[in-house]
Amino acid sequence: MLVLLHKLLIKKIINMCLVTTQKLAKKAKEDIIVYKIVRKSDSEDIFLSLYAKFPYEKNTLYITTLKFKKGYFFRNRKVHFKLITEGFHAYKSKIQDVHISLKEYLHNQLFKYFPYMLVECIIPEGANYYENNTEIVADQIIIKKIIKS
Repeated sequence: MLVLLHKLLIKKIINMCLVTTQKLAKKAKEDIIVYKIVRKSDSEDIFLSLYAKFPYEKNTLYITTLKFKKGYFFRNRKVHFKLITEGFHAYKSKIQDVHISLKEYLHNQLFKYFPYMLVECIIPEGANYYENNTEIVADQIIIKKIIKS
């Protein structure tokens, strides 16, 4: 499997953020199946991330460094959280969450001009990741197959 690490392109991934109260990154004990919404490109085997237009190829392992900012807010008590600003963002295996996000994206964007695909990905065993109820951000990802185009 080809390993790609391109620092200039990886920096563009920061357009999305994950908010979590998870203190430390978890390490995947086995492959984790996740889903991404990506844009179609001119090539059949190249997909572009929605926000940063990061190019992905099928069956290619991508690696980056997870980066975050710490924060907290008050309501009745102080709650610490992390804002994960850099990493590979995806939705957990609950396909309905992807559809909800897609509807939000369609509502907020002129999406008819940007054909999309839903792809199944793997966060490989040994990858570091943060998660919340619906999303996950990892330091490694592989796009495996197209679910919907």
